[in-house]
Amino acid sequence: SFGGEGPNAKVVRSATTMRPITCPRVRPALGRAASAIRHTSGRISTQLGRGRRAASRSVSFGGEGPGGEREAPGCLARLLLFILSGFGLRPFMRSLNDAYGWRYSASVVAQYGLNQGAGMNLLLLSIKFYAFSALKIETAEWGRLQGFSAIPWQLKALFGILSDTLAVRGLHRSPYLILGGLLGFTGALMLTVLPASMLPAAGLALLLLLCNLNVAMGDVVVDATIAVKCREVPERAAQLQSLSWGAFGLFGAVAVACGGYMVEYASPRLPFGLSAGCACAVLVPAALGWLERREGSARPWFRCVMSELCADRTGSLVLLAALIVGVYSVALGTIQLAIGGSNPTAVAAITVAGNCTLCVLLYAVLRRVDAVMAKAILFAFLRGAIVPSTEILFAWSHDPSKGDTRCWTEDECEAEFCPSNTTDILPVDWEQADFRAAENTTCYVDPLSTTELVCGWSKAREYPCLQPSVYSWLGVASMLSIVAGTTLYSSYFVRWRFRTMLASAQLFLALTGIVDLIFVTRLWASWLPDWALILFGDTVFTTIVDRLGDMAFFIFCAKLCPPKVEGSMFALQMGLSNFGSNAGLYLGTAILEIFYPKLHAPEFEGLTSYITLRSALRLLPILLVPFLVPRGRPSDSAKELGAGQAITAEADEEEQGVEEKTDLSHRTSVEAGDEEAAAADDNDDVDDSNAAEQKV
Repeated sequence: SFGGEGPNAKVVRSATTMRPITCPRVRPALGRAASAIRHTSGRISTQLGRGRRAASRSVSFGGEGPGGEREAPGCLARLLLFILSGFGLRPFMRSLNDAYGWRYSASVVAQYGLNQGAGMNLLLLSIKFYAFSALKIETAEWGRLQGFSAIPWQLKALFGILSDTLAVRGLHRSPYLILGGLLGFTGALMLTVLPASMLPAAGLALLLLLCNLNVAMGDVVVDATIAVKCREVPERAAQLQSLSWGAFGLFGAVAVACGGYMVEYASPRLPFGLSAGCACAVLVPAALGWLERREGSARPWFRCVMSELCADRTGSLVLLAALIVGVYSVALGTIQLAIGGSNPTAVAAITVAGNCTLCVLLYAVLRRVDAVMAKAILFAFLRGAIVPSTEILFAWSHDPSKGDTRCWTEDECEAEFCPSNTTDILPVDWEQADFRAAENTTCYVDPLSTTELVCGWSKAREYPCLQPSVYSWLGVASMLSIVAGTTLYSSYFVRWRFRTMLASAQLFLALTGIVDLIFVTRLWASWLPDWALILFGDTVFTTIVDRLGDMAFFIFCAKLCPPKVEGSMFALQMGLSNFGSNAGLYLGTAILEIFYPKLHAPEFEGLTSYITLRSALRLLPILLVPFLVPRGRPSDSAKELGAGQAITAEADEEEQGVEEKTDLSHRTSVEAGDEEAAAADDNDDVDDSNAAEQKV
């Protein structure tokens, strides 16, 4: 409507319609104005349509539909739209934000992208250079430190049960995320500021334990919220999982690619500081309540619902198994760290006996739930525990580059350690070099004439001397290999039987030892660069094959989880898998100290023999496959895998319900058909009687 009311006109306004105006002068004018507006808008729409069609023709390829218009955007048009949309990221994030809210999406990115993807990868890459070069830690001792620091990953089931049953002021997830973030920040900050002279090996292990506790607890807590969100909005579940894994891969690849250059040109302390900052990323969403809503009242401070878990027999057995694994892993790690270096033989015997006892106890407890599931649990642990694993190849081949002289050349060592006024007495022959200053003090020692770690000892023995930047790109290749292995499994190997897949994967892992032997013996050093051998041997090929076996393992573990405790059981299985890897570190450390006491710098005596033994022991899990891995394929149900009533009960009830519904619908249709037939017979009788009457 326009204007106010005149003396001879009455204007009626409405929110949706405008009634005719009674004034005879205004009405024709408004009609002409409306006609002009419609005509102008029609011309504008026509011009815009022509412009869109012209733009479509200019950026697309293919034929035209009737009337000269495009039937669909061309390839180039779709590519430009994809780039302008941030490579599909903006619509992807918009759909997630509409479903779960931008605050929750930011919380997932903070945990899996910044804390776990960037922070943990920066720490793992730089800590090895720092430990081997600055702290002068040997390979065997590093294996014990690494196993002890990874204890939190073996307690994932206990973390999940704790966060499910113990609420702090009505919150089940945020307090644990805050606690883990603070501990991780403390550990990484202490690694950054403490000088190497004030950091003993046990202190390094404790600080790494805090960093792992941060990431492991955050992984369990946020993963639990993802499970809840996926049940609330199931149509966006796949996208939410893609966000977590995509953030981990993207931030992790960038961190790994940059971390090596930081170590090479700056210091390992720089990645430590960045890792401390990444640990703080989870504090913001947890403190602001972005992750969850408070359930009930904030009082009391602590509310435990452990009785709900223990009320079920299956839940009680799972809790008992998680406690057994947690207590044993902490005890074994402490023993390894405390007396492993002084009594390697006794500690090795304790480790083997403890691992056997753990397997017996776990099978005795979990077979009361299901025997097939109990055997799968044992395989999760033993597939890593019976294969030795060490960082001996890294200790033999790496070059710290910053402040370390192991890979310096002859000229660099002379320029650094020999005064300029004594160059006239320096011998020319490198093999006979015995440089002495005018005061008759040694300024340089031939690396081949001593077992001391003097300047150039690695370069003189023609070791690979791979720089941190090379290990950065090897890490990126390893992350891409995980994606490649996952894609290969889902595309070509998903129909393979579990036993065939796992046995084949272990066989090919043993064959990768041939590439490692070529790398160690330096047979093709003049033909292939060192980074190519380690790339296609211990990085790409090994990671892809290992991922193929892991995918089969993950699938049958998920299928063999009892109902109502699926999360706790799957966390227990993954924790045991991590524990098996740590047990392999302990085994490798024991083999180095007992059978290869001279396998250390600078000579590394027996390296070829150790690589051969490690490759042969990789065949041992094949012997366990027929006895511990369930039959069947990924497409089979838990019942077809041999699981019992405790696991298949819920599925049987659902199947029975479906059959009952089918029988009910069938009976209903039959009854409806009978009624229709009876009605049809009645109609036929009526028609016959009418016809008879008409005939009469």
